[in-house]
Amino acid sequence: MSNTQRAVWQASDARNNFPEVMRLALAGEPQVVRHRSGDEVVILSRREYDALRPTLKDFLLHGGTCGEDDDLEEAIERNRAEGTTVLGQFPREGR
Repeated sequence: MSNTQRAVWQASDARNNFPEVMRLALAGEPQVVRHRSGDEVVILSRREYDALRPTLKDFLLHGGTCGEDDDLEEAIERNRAEGTTVLGQFPREGR
C-alpha cells in the first residue's frame, strides 16, 4: 500500500506494513494512521518534526504570549500569574 493509493492508514494496516509506513515518512511523506475510535496520529521523520518546532530564538522573537499591543511588563506579570514559562505552563500551587 502506498500513500498515493490511500491517504490514511487504518491502525492494523499500519502495524502490518510498518516498514513501508516508516519508509514513506522518512522519504518526506507524513503518514496518517487512524485508530478504530476515529482518532488519528501523524507519523513523520525526525527531520520534519524538528523543522516544525520553533527554536528558542523563534519563540523569543515571534512567539511567546506577548501580543503586538501588549506591554512587555504586563505580559511578564500575566505569565507569572498564570505560571507560564519558556518551557510551558506549570500549575501554581499554594499561591
